[in-house]
Amino acid sequence: MQQQRTISSAVREQFLDNVEGKRMTLHKALSNLEKNFDGCVFEPDTRTQVIIAASQHETENSSKVCELELENRRLQKRLKEKEEEYVQLQKQLEKEQLAAKVLSEEEKQKITSNTFVHEQKVVEMQRTIDTLTGQNQELILSHEVTVNQFTSKIKELEEALKKSTEKMGQAAQNEKVHMTMTNKREAEDHAEKQRLHQEMECLKSLTTRLQQENKQLKDSLQIQEQQTTNGSRQGQLKKKSRRTSGRNQAGAVVKRTVDQACQSEQSVLELNEVKAAHQKLQEQLNREKRSKWHFKNELDAFHHEYSLMREENNKLHAVTNNCVHENKNLKDDIQRLEAKSRRETDMLHKLLKKEQQKSSHFQTSINKRDHEVSQQKEALENVVENLKLKLNQETEEKEKQQNEVRKLELTLEKERGAFKDTIRKCYAAYQEVAAKAQ
Repeated sequence: MQQQRTISSAVREQFLDNVEGKRMTLHKALSNLEKNFDGCVFEPDTRTQVIIAASQHETENSSKVCELELENRRLQKRLKEKEEEYVQLQKQLEKEQLAAKVLSEEEKQKITSNTFVHEQKVVEMQRTIDTLTGQNQELILSHEVTVNQFTSKIKELEEALKKSTEKMGQAAQNEKVHMTMTNKREAEDHAEKQRLHQEMECLKSLTTRLQQENKQLKDSLQIQEQQTTNGSRQGQLKKKSRRTSGRNQAGAVVKRTVDQACQSEQSVLELNEVKAAHQKLQEQLNREKRSKWHFKNELDAFHHEYSLMREENNKLHAVTNNCVHENKNLKDDIQRLEAKSRRETDMLHKLLKKEQQKSSHFQTSINKRDHEVSQQKEALENVVENLKLKLNQETEEKEKQQNEVRKLELTLEKERGAFKDTIRKCYAAYQEVAAKAQ
C-alpha cells in the first residue's frame, strides 16, 4: 500500500512536470513569435489547423486529467479496501492472539499473491502513464513542427515582399527615367517639327518665288523674241543707224535674258538641293516616329507589367494583413491556453497538496498501525514462545506422571494378584471350614 501511494504521487508529479513543460514550451514559442515573426505573414488556412491542434491538445489534457482523477479514485477505493482488509487482518490477528494460533502458510501465500497482483497493476498503470506522456511529447513536437513551418512560410513571404518592393522601386525608377526620356524626346521632336515646319514654309515661299520668277523670265523671253522678230522685219525699213542701236539693245536684252536663265537654273539646283534635304529630313522624321512608336509600345508594356506588379503587391499586402490578424488571433488563443493551463496546474497543485496531506496523514496512521502490529506480533511471538516453553514443561511433567502412573499400575497389578491369591486362599479355607462344620 505504501508503494502504491508513492507510485501515485510520482505519477502526479510527473504529470505536473509534463504540464509545466508544455506551458514553458508554449511560452517560448510565443516569445519567439513575438521577437522574430511579429507582423509577418502566415497562410490563412493554418490558423484553423493550429486552433484544432490546440483544442485537441486541450481535450487530450482534460481527458488525461479525468483519467488520472478516475485512476486516483480507483486507487483511493483500492486503498480503502486494503484498509478494510488490514482491519480484518488485525481482527484476525487479535483472534489468533486470543486463540494463540499462528497464520498458516496458505494465508501467507495469499497475501503475497495479492501484493504481487497489486504490484502488476501498479506497473500497468505506470506503463499507461508513460504512453500518455509519450503522446504529450509527440503533440509538443507536432506543435513545434507547425511553428517551424509557419516561420519558413513567413520568411518566404518576407523575401517575396522584399523582391516585389525592389521590383516596384526599380520599376518606378525606370518609369521616371522613361518619362524623362520621353519628355526630352517629345520636346526634341516638337522643336524638330517646328524647325521642319519653318523650313517647309521657307521652301514653299522660295519655290513660289522661283516659279514666279521663271514665269516672268519666260514671259519676258517671249516678249523679247517677238520684239526681235518684229525688229528684224521692221529693221529693213528703218535706217542703218537705228539698226545698230536696235542690235545693241537686242544684245543687251539677250544678255539679260541669258543671265536670268542662268539664275533660274541655279535656283532650280538650289530647289533640288532643298528638296533632297527636305526628303532626308522627312526620312529622319519617319525614323524618329518609328522609334517613338516603338518606345511607346515598350512604355505601354512596361505600364502593363507595372500594373500587374502593383496588383500582386496589393494582394501580398492583403495576405500580410490577414496573416497579421491571424497571428494576433493565434497569440490570443495561446494566451488563453496558457491561462487555462495555469489554472489547471494550480488546481492540480492544490489537489496534489491535498492528496499529499492525506497520504502523509494516512502514512502516519499506517506507520502507527504497523508499529502497533509489530509490537503485537512481538508480544504474540513472546507469548507463543512462553506457551511453547510451558507446553514443553507440561509435556515433560506429563511424561513423568505417566511414568509414575505406569509404576503405580504395575505395583497395583502385583497387589491385585497377591490380593486375589489371598482371597482364593481364604475362600478355600472358608470352604474347608464350611465342609467341616457340616
